[in-house]
Amino acid sequence: MALKLKDDARAQGADLAILVTRFFPDGVTHFAQVEGVWVCNFSTALSMAAGIAHGLLQVAAERRAQSGRTRRWRCLYQFVDDPQFSGCRSRVCSKRSSR
Repeated sequence: MALKLKDDARAQGADLAILVTRFFPDGVTHFAQVEGVWVCNFSTALSMAAGIAHGLLQVAAERRAQSGRTRRWRCLYQFVDDPQFSGCRSRVCSKRSSR
């Protein structure tokens, strides 16, 4: 059952899958990750959802921060690589070396 849910989640583009059930696989009593699917009972479902939501929000924030860093580096590189900046840099360097 966990494999089908995992395949269905992947087909929908989901990052993870959660199965809330009364019947657990062997060795699971309250919650666990089984074959890439989070499995929990009804009494722990809200806590599980809150914990996973918190983790997803942290991942999203880090992705946004990384995207911003990448964008800033790209802008800086374009500025430094611009012919106008190169000409200005050459003039400044030549003035310093002539001192």
